[in-house]
Amino acid sequence: FRRFQADKLPREARNSCFAVACDPANADHMWGSFGTWGRNMGVIAQTFDGGNTWEPLGSTGESESGLPGVRHRALFLAGVRKPMLYCSADDYGVFASPDGGETWLSRNSGLPHLGVRGLLAAPRNGDQLWCVLGKKGGHAGAVFMSTDGAETWTCVSGDRPFGDVKNVVVAQGEKPRLYVASRVSALDGETIPGGVFRSDDEGCTWEHVFADDFVEGLAVDPRDPDVVY
Repeated sequence: FRRFQADKLPREARNSCFAVACDPANADHMWGSFGTWGRNMGVIAQTFDGGNTWEPLGSTGESESGLPGVRHRALFLAGVRKPMLYCSADDYGVFASPDGGETWLSRNSGLPHLGVRGLLAAPRNGDQLWCVLGKKGGHAGAVFMSTDGAETWTCVSGDRPFGDVKNVVVAQGEKPRLYVASRVSALDGETIPGGVFRSDDEGCTWEHVFADDFVEGLAVDPRDPDVVY
């Protein structure tokens, strides 16, 4: 492993790397989201030499790119006809870039708040996206789906309240299977259980498959949707 050269990143953004996204057309081209835990500051940068050097994109502070300069925990390239770069921004929700990160558009229509805890695309249909919201204020955690490249979002968790949602992953079978990781929480005096929840019908119904107070993350074997870590 080689440590990247961070000299061209703002000093405040050299503390952590939250996510990387790869360009399927060029193995040397990647994007990364960098930031710090000390305060909510972040920057998205790209590399054209396999990670040896990184150039920041216009995403720091109140930039003209349209992307707030906060931590970006999810970052990926997806789309069938026209690939887009997607990210989640702390307390600002979902953003999409049609030009490789140079400019960004807010994509939060239909979301009741902007506390996005997870964001991903379907393995075989990059225009189908999911995001999960954590519990915030009087809103329980919930799962939302978009079929138009994040232009609009629809709640697909039905009457299932989620608590302190930590992650969502998808396994590709005949239909995408969703898994949600959540920690135990409380809302209006009621306890919302934690653990792992599974949906085999794109979020219409959910099964509580593993009860535990503190589940932080999940991974699915791409060869077998029944194998979950």
